[in-house]
Amino acid sequence: MNSKWLKGILYILGLVSIAIFLITTFDVQPIKKLIISDQYEQYGELTDINRIADFKVKLPPKRAEYFGVPVKQAEVICFGDSYFNHVRFVNVPESISNIFDVPVSFIKEENPVAYLNANQYKSDVGKVLIYETTERLIAHRFSKPFTPKGKKGGIKGKIKKWNTAIFDKEMDYKYLLKSSIFTEWIYAKIATFKFRKFEYITSQTPLYDLDSKMLFLGPTTGNTNKGFYYQHSKAEINLYADNIQRLAQKMKDDYGLDFIFLPIPSKYTIYHTILNEDAYNELLPQLYAALKTRGIRYINLYDPYMQSKELLYHPTDSHWNEKGKDVCVNLVVKELKDGLLN
Repeated sequence: MNSKWLKGILYILGLVSIAIFLITTFDVQPIKKLIISDQYEQYGELTDINRIADFKVKLPPKRAEYFGVPVKQAEVICFGDSYFNHVRFVNVPESISNIFDVPVSFIKEENPVAYLNANQYKSDVGKVLIYETTERLIAHRFSKPFTPKGKKGGIKGKIKKWNTAIFDKEMDYKYLLKSSIFTEWIYAKIATFKFRKFEYITSQTPLYDLDSKMLFLGPTTGNTNKGFYYQHSKAEINLYADNIQRLAQKMKDDYGLDFIFLPIPSKYTIYHTILNEDAYNELLPQLYAALKTRGIRYINLYDPYMQSKELLYHPTDSHWNEKGKDVCVNLVVKELKDGLLN
């Protein structure tokens, strides 16, 4: 090969490598938008992860995210994760605002203590805080009490953040490989071939049912404290409940906020019987019982979800569908009408 051509190719590859490093390390959004393909988002987050053609199930189109009013103006404050922020339909915070005609604020943060402290929120009676969490994150979030400073801060927190930004980018590189407009199609072809020929599937979506095109998120199917098979001890259940009680009490004492705890069952918890008859670790029923003895308001989604004959989750996404959300809204409305909101 002509040396000039070789130098040219190496030069271009070098520029591409630098660009990939900068995009992943410093999250250069304008460039990402130009080169990232989002076609798999229409099939749900789990198909977006594994890129296997056999699990292409179209979901409703995305809407604009709902965050409501600033927290200081809200009558109902919702803290939560991607369930409350799922943008395929009108979600719980927006539904509460519409039904009760009250200002609602949705905050995608896990630590209300740190958030309200940082935003200098003032005590105000007659308002409600709903804390939503996925089942798989209960142990992670409530093994320790929340603090005003959050979990990361100071010099150590900054060093860890930069270390992650520069050196711990393997997932970002993989994402760029499978999502780039230049490589997405070949990545999807290879992933589909490996699945059909060798039944290989990523550990992020390890369990599935082809007939129903049902995929399950990896951590929820394992035996870590995020998973279906982990046996939470009585001491651990009491620890989670004690820290939820501490949070509820702090919200009431410091801010005058009435507290509702809303844990959402993992999809595998509800639908594992499609694949097996394995015994559930009973995390949610045990936690409900512990919260009841402590006088904490909570929403029980586990029982109505288990009793429902409707499909309540997207097959190819870890989140609930509109029917699953509607069950939740009805229970939240009932709880709010029970002496919290008129």
